Amino acid sequence: MPPKAIAIIGSAIAGPTLALQILSNPVLKSAFRPILFDQAAAPGLESQNEKNRAGASVGLFANGLYPLYRLGLEDVMRKRGYECGFMTTWSCDYAGGYERLNSQADAMWSHDIQTGVMYFERRTLQSLLVDQVKEQGGEIHWAKRTTGFDSLANNQVKVSFDDGTHVFADLIVGADGGFSSVRKFILEQKHRGTASARWLPDYMGLTGFYAVSTAVKAKGASAQFSDSHCTWLENGFLASGPCPDGKIRWDLVLPEAKPPASTSPIQSVSEPRSDEERWQSAIVSSQYPYDETVEILRKHIDIFHPYAGTLKSLFNSADRIIRAPLRQRVWAQDEIQYQNMVLVGDAARLMLPTSGQGTGFAIEDATVLARELLKHASAPKDITLRDALEAYAKARVPRSKRMATTAKFAASMATSNGVFWRGLRYYGSKWQPDRLVPSRRRKKDPWPFSERIDITT
Repeated sequence: MPPKAIAIIGSAIAGPTLALQILSNPVLKSAFRPILFDQAAAPGLESQNEKNRAGASVGLFANGLYPLYRLGLEDVMRKRGYECGFMTTWSCDYAGGYERLNSQADAMWSHDIQTGVMYFERRTLQSLLVDQVKEQGGEIHWAKRTTGFDSLANNQVKVSFDDGTHVFADLIVGADGGFSSVRKFILEQKHRGTASARWLPDYMGLTGFYAVSTAVKAKGASAQFSDSHCTWLENGFLASGPCPDGKIRWDLVLPEAKPPASTSPIQSVSEPRSDEERWQSAIVSSQYPYDETVEILRKHIDIFHPYAGTLKSLFNSADRIIRAPLRQRVWAQDEIQYQNMVLVGDAARLMLPTSGQGTGFAIEDATVLARELLKHASAPKDITLRDALEAYAKARVPRSKRMATTAKFAASMATSNGVFWRGLRYYGSKWQPDRLVPSRRRKKDPWPFSERIDITT
């Protein structure tokens, strides 16, 4: 019997990870043929609009690193990622004033896999995974935007694309992000009357600015390049840390009354008014008013940064600055799986950046799904394909809900302006004792970093 075709819609992180899990296991490889499709141009061919490539940077903790290390990728990931050292927390004002609150050596060190949190430029991690898929003979098709799905009488699904082509697949995996076309189809089949409301992730009252900048150490700066920093601001917070090739990733998260309307036109980007504010040309076009984005960033240019000196230095060396409304939602079990269709990654659950687990959970998803597919492939008479998909969905939703609850609390603590929350983040950080000497003693990682998922366990 020929292997069943799996059409994986989306090739960011979860999609290639699933393909790799299948291609790396002899039983899965004989049972399934994964085919990746992505609406983006192939890596290296985004030159039509380089700024529009997705994402900025991603962090991977032990739970996300473990499945990839098990695939034999540890060496290449250590070469192309950057492991963080110290984590220092600061309190800063808009005029350049600052106070160091505490420092923690090896704050996220994991003893069993002998690493701390690893940061990657998102496109670097994607390219790493895609290259591995290609090396193992996997198929990837770029510039393929889905336009429809049709369930057929033979239990296959016909997937149509905007270039007029189509494919037939035995299993559809939606790895196409928080605004998933696969999820939209599933919801329309199961919850037609409420599909639109269920499809949209919930707006969380926050806006995020993301970039990766070239790191230039300011004169007199005492921080090391390998240090990560969490900075409490008068309104919001800044997280920054090292990336490979001498770059710094930074995320600025601020409260916001309401997001731009979904019908708002994309705002064009103007040329910078002066060389002093050349960072303006790095702003990626979005539905936010351009002038509003400029004014918000301008308000933050004098904020102290322990390595670069000020945020202005980071702004000016950013190749692109992304702004997006922050949303979160964990879709229910019957919303992420329908017949022979299933969702992974942000398509199954979209989380706030305060979770720190968007990418890690995407890798977990792909691994758990591969594990359930392996059970089916090993005993197809006892475990049907649909049984496998239902088992995957049932396993993932509770963990996702717990993580989303944690992320929401962390966001409230980090951005709320009430006296209680401001005091909690300031004194909770200030009264935490410094740990300036690395302590890599054997201990179990805390939740959620303690998860170790393998397709055979």
